[in-house]
Amino acid sequence: MLIFAAPIALTAVAAVAALGIAALWRGRRMVRKVSHISLWRDSFAESPQRRRLDPLWLLVFVAALLAAAALASPAWIGPGNPDMPRAEVTCAARSLRSSPATNERVDVYITISHENHLPETLTLGINGKDYSVPLASRRGGYRETLPRPAAGEAVKVSLRADNTILYEQTFTRPALADGQPFALLKQVGPQSSIDPALERIFRVQPNVRRDDPLVRPAVLLVNDPAFQLSPTTGPLLVIAQPATPLPGITLGPWRGAPADSPGFTPRIALTGPKPLFSWPNWAHLDSTRIRRLREAVLSLEWQVLATVDSLPWIAIRARPSENTNPRTILVWLASDPAVDTNWPQDPRFVALFAEMATTLVSGGEETAPRSRIIEWQPANPPTVLESTTQPPIHFQIPLAITSACLFLAAAGWFLLRNRR
Repeated sequence: MLIFAAPIALTAVAAVAALGIAALWRGRRMVRKVSHISLWRDSFAESPQRRRLDPLWLLVFVAALLAAAALASPAWIGPGNPDMPRAEVTCAARSLRSSPATNERVDVYITISHENHLPETLTLGINGKDYSVPLASRRGGYRETLPRPAAGEAVKVSLRADNTILYEQTFTRPALADGQPFALLKQVGPQSSIDPALERIFRVQPNVRRDDPLVRPAVLLVNDPAFQLSPTTGPLLVIAQPATPLPGITLGPWRGAPADSPGFTPRIALTGPKPLFSWPNWAHLDSTRIRRLREAVLSLEWQVLATVDSLPWIAIRARPSENTNPRTILVWLASDPAVDTNWPQDPRFVALFAEMATTLVSGGEETAPRSRIIEWQPANPPTVLESTTQPPIHFQIPLAITSACLFLAAAGWFLLRNRR
């Protein structure tokens, strides 16, 4: 199969071809001057012939055509071996926080789909130890539990079919602290409710104190169009849903994704030199899809963390409180995670908000709430068996070299012809 890395460059090929054909055709139709028309008619009667193409300019035309084709970076990908074992593999590593930490266990989850010529039993390698994964287990998802590695060590996972490696990945444990007690508060308007995915992040934590306004720090979940920010007496993280007009936000209409698309794809925004929260490298949003979001205009005090189609999707700002030490951090979401997105299905969703709570409420100190479930983070993009066994054949360099040689040959030919 022929593919192009830069298909837009094919317009250059079409332009060169059109201009070259037009120039060569015009050259064939040029008028030849003669001293008298009778001489032209006599010459034509004796040897009737049409003007031929100049091979020198034909050579220049071919060289320009090859140079334009090289810009598109063509490559040929041959068919793969249809009998080679292949499958789509997804893997995750999780552990449940325990005290003491030596009792913590790590669960490795493997899900296999779109199988092709797989044997009845696969081999799952975890830190050098092999486990057999039978056919009946892997189709519904397979889990293996092992003791937590020593501090600083990683979990190395590989999945093999006989001697063929289907998947390889290394997971590392994020450095999270258990955290001190914190309050979980809620404020909702009429006929409104807190997004269940947001509430579940903080409700399942072992150090949570629900609906206790005397405990600080605190996390306040808001879904109230009439919300008014009141003075606070301690560190407070406010997470507001789309219908909540926080200070400096002018709400607009809802925008839905096209009906024939899976949804919008969010993008992590570039932050300034002093961001309130630096988006973690592991919390990418490649698999997140958004069905709808609330348009809004933000004041300059807001810092945008993520965007959707150039619109703010997640934004934060700080509001100074009466006391110089405690502070209030406002987070506004343009979509309800559980209703409008598939984000809660990503294990990084929980870890991101736990990281956000620690950084924003405590100013980076290890005093904020932490999730009891720890998502081990992949160290690198996974190594997955490609669907083809033959490497692609690239034509860009050969085309460029051939074009350069033809241009040099045409230049030499032009100089020699004019010296005669």
